[in-house]
Amino acid sequence: MNSLTTTEVRFLFQQATSAYSNGDPVLAESLANELIQHEPQHADAHYLLGAIRLDHGDVTKALPLLETAMRLAPDHPGIQYALGNAYYALDQWSEAIQCYEHLRLLGQANIQVFLNLGIALHETQQNDMAAQI
Repeated sequence: MNSLTTTEVRFLFQQATSAYSNGDPVLAESLANELIQHEPQHADAHYLLGAIRLDHGDVTKALPLLETAMRLAPDHPGIQYALGNAYYALDQWSEAIQCYEHLRLLGQANIQVFLNLGIALHETQQNDMAAQI
């Protein structure tokens, strides 16, 4: 398989995100998968695929994509948030807490992160910490 130039990689990713933004998740998935075939270490392509699966309620397929994205870009706030939400949806509270706490450390926590973090802490019987959120 021919490798892509940096410009081609950017263009392909832009096409994928544009397709998803314009309501065509099938095309977005196809383009993101094509990008991953050429650039398996492209964190944002894994993130996009995971976000699409997560948005469509397929959390079990989203999770490995988001975990891969997180390994490739551990400080990417969008990836941390989506991954935390996937863990949250699967009641994997400790993992969700780690993601939400990481967002706090990055200074990227919003009200939804604090809400989900508080609930996850409560679910793991960490009520004292939850009360401090």
